[in-house]
Amino acid sequence: FDLTLSVEKVKPRVTADLLVEAALQPDKLTLDVKARYTIERAGVFRLELEIPTGFDVREARGYGCDGVEAATVDTFRVEGEKSDRLVVNLARKAIGCIGLSVQLTKTLADAELKTPLGRAASIPITLPRVAPGTAERSSGRLLVNAPESLRVNPAASEGLRAVSFQEAIAGFEAMRNTNLVGLRPVQAFTFADAPAQITLEAERRKPQVTVGQMFTARVEPGVIKYEATFYYDILFSGVRSLRIDLPEAVATKVHNDTPGVRESVITPPPEDLAQGDVAWSLAGESEFLGKVVIKLSWESPLDKLDVGSSVEVTIPRLKPRQVDRAWGQIALVKAEAIDLQEAGEAKGVRPIDPQHDLMPGVSIPGAARAFEFHEDWTLAVTAVRYKLEEVKHTSIERAVVRAVVTRSGQTSVQALYQLRSARQRLALQLPEGATFDTEPLRINGKTVSLESGGQDQFFVPLVGQDPDKSFLLELRYTLTERGTTFDLPKFVDEPATQKVYLCTYLPEESAVCRADGPWSDEISWRWSNTDWRYSGGEGYVPVPIRNDAELVAWVTEGIGLPTSPFEAFQKDGRLFVFSTLRPEPAPDGSLRLVTIHRTLLNWLVLLAIVGGGVLLVRSTAATRAGVVGAAVVAMVLLCVFQPILIHELVNSVFLWSILVVVVLWSVVWFVRRKPRATATVTSTEPPIVVPTESTPPHEPPAAEGPTSGGADHA
Repeated sequence: FDLTLSVEKVKPRVTADLLVEAALQPDKLTLDVKARYTIERAGVFRLELEIPTGFDVREARGYGCDGVEAATVDTFRVEGEKSDRLVVNLARKAIGCIGLSVQLTKTLADAELKTPLGRAASIPITLPRVAPGTAERSSGRLLVNAPESLRVNPAASEGLRAVSFQEAIAGFEAMRNTNLVGLRPVQAFTFADAPAQITLEAERRKPQVTVGQMFTARVEPGVIKYEATFYYDILFSGVRSLRIDLPEAVATKVHNDTPGVRESVITPPPEDLAQGDVAWSLAGESEFLGKVVIKLSWESPLDKLDVGSSVEVTIPRLKPRQVDRAWGQIALVKAEAIDLQEAGEAKGVRPIDPQHDLMPGVSIPGAARAFEFHEDWTLAVTAVRYKLEEVKHTSIERAVVRAVVTRSGQTSVQALYQLRSARQRLALQLPEGATFDTEPLRINGKTVSLESGGQDQFFVPLVGQDPDKSFLLELRYTLTERGTTFDLPKFVDEPATQKVYLCTYLPEESAVCRADGPWSDEISWRWSNTDWRYSGGEGYVPVPIRNDAELVAWVTEGIGLPTSPFEAFQKDGRLFVFSTLRPEPAPDGSLRLVTIHRTLLNWLVLLAIVGGGVLLVRSTAATRAGVVGAAVVAMVLLCVFQPILIHELVNSVFLWSILVVVVLWSVVWFVRRKPRATATVTSTEPPIVVPTESTPPHEPPAAEGPTSGGADHA
C-alpha cells in the first residue's frame, strides 16, 4: 500500500473580552485592565496588548476566578516605536479560558485637579486593546472612577458607546478591581475591536464644610469645666486647615485634646476677626476630608458661690469660620447642690430636651438644661448653690411578703422587694429566730451569698447593680413558734418604702377572730358551701381582692427574670391578704392574728345560742324580745369593729342554732296556749238548791250584829 500524509500547522482561535477600569485621581491616572481570553484548537505561548503611550506598566500577572484559569506569566516587555505594544511571555502553553491582569499608570500635573480654580482639566485617554492580528474577535468595557472631589464629564469620545453601570459590569462582576478605595464610578462605556479613545474634563470641586458644635458647661462648686466638640463633615475636596475663633479671655486656657492635630494663632489676624477674639488654625498631617472631630477643653474658676448665694455666668462662644453651615447645641450640667436658671433674655438659642433632642451619637449623662442654636447667640445663666440634705439611698417601690403557717407551728416566709439602691451593701435584720433555706437570697432570680453581720443582722451585696434601675430582692427563711404574729424584715438604713402586701396562709381549721396592727385587710368574704369539713356546712370564705399570683406579677413587673418566684414557693391553707403604706418596724408594725379552732368556735356558737334559748323558755315574751334585740345590737357592733369575726361566726352552724331556738320557743308557746283554749268557763253566781221533803229549806244565817236597812248580803 501507499500512504501519503499532508501536514498543516493548526492556528489557534482566540477571542478576548476586556474590562478597563480607569481610576482618575488628582495626581495620577491608573488603568486596570482585566483580559479574559478564550483560546481554542491550539495553545499560545504569549499574549499581546496595544497600550496607550505615556503610561508605565506597573504589573502584568495572571488572575483567576470562576471558570477562568490564571495565566502563568514568565516575563513581559514593551515594544514598538511608540512603546505602545505590551508582549507577555507565558511559562507554559495556554489553552482554554485564561485570565490576564495589567496595570498602567500615568502621572498628572494639572493644577485644576489639585486646587479649585473654577476650570476643568482636559485628560485624553486611549484605551488598551488586544493587539491587532492576535485575536479573532475582541470587545471591552470601560468604567471611569473618580473621587467626590472631582467633577468628571466626557468631552469627546471615539469608538465608545455610553451604557449604564449595571450593563457595563454584567458578566464581569468577578473581574472588578476591589482596591478602588475612596473612588466611585462616574461613567461607563463599551467598545469593540476598533481603536477607542475618550477625553475627560475633570474639575476640582470646592469643599463643602458643615460643622455641628456640642458645647458642654459643667458647673461645680468653685469651678466651671467647659468642653467644646466640633463635628466637621467635609465633602468633595479636602481642606488643609480649620479655623476657630475664640474669646481672648479663654484662648490662653483652652487645651487641644485632638490627637494628630496641632493648633496655632493666625498672624496677622484675619480681616473678619471680631474684636476681642483670637483666630486659631488647626492643621493635621494631611488634608482634612470626610468626618473630622476637634475637641477643646478648659476650666474657669467660680468664686463666691457659697450656700444660698448666686453667681451670674456668661457662656463663652466659640465660632467655627470658613464653613458653609454651622450649628450647635449647648448642654448645662450641674452639681447636685447647684441650680441653674437663665439670666435675662437669651438670644439665638431655643430650649431642647437634653435626654432626647441631642445630636445623633451624643449622650451627656446628668445634663440639666440644653439649648440649640443655628446663628449668632448669647447665653447667660445664674448659678445658685443650696445646702445638700441627706436623702434616702434605697427606695422600696413594691413589696409582697408571703407567710405560710403550718400545723407544726413553723412559718415559711418568702419576701419579694422591688427596689433601687445606690449603696454597695444593704443592711438587713430578720425577725428573731429566723432560720434560712438552702438559697436564702436571690437578686433578679440569681442566687447571691448573704453576708452575716451579727445576730439576726445580715448584708445584701449590691455590687454591680445600677442605682437607676430597679431589681428584685427575694428572701427565704423559716420562723418557729411565732404563732400568728407576723413581723417583716427590717432594713437598717430605713429606706423609703411604698405599699407593702402581706399574704398569710392559715390552716383550714383555724378561724380568725381579730386582726391587730396597722394593716388593712384586702379580703372580700363570699358565701360558699365548700367548707363542709371544718365549718360544718355552708359559710363565708375569704376571697382576696388581689390574689397572691397577681401580687407576685405586680412586684416583678418590668424586671426580667429567668423563672417566676410564684411557683417556687409552696403554700397551703386559707389565704388572708393585708396591706399597709410605709410600715413601721416590729413590734409597732407587726400584724397579729387571733385565731381559734373552728370546731371549738362552732361548739361555742351552738352552746351560746341554743343554751340561751333554753334558759329563756320560761321567760316572758318581753324578756325574750329584749335579749334578741341585745344580740342583734351586738352583731351590728361586731360587723363594725370585728368584721373578720362576724364572717367566721355566720355559717350553717350559726343558722341551724337559731332555727333550733325558734322551733323550741314555738313548741313551748303552742303547748302553753292549748290548755287555755279547752278550759270550761265557771260562773260567779251561787248554786240554786231545790228543797225536798228530807231536806229542810235553806235559811240564811242570823246576822251577828245589827244591820242597817237596805244592806246587801251574800
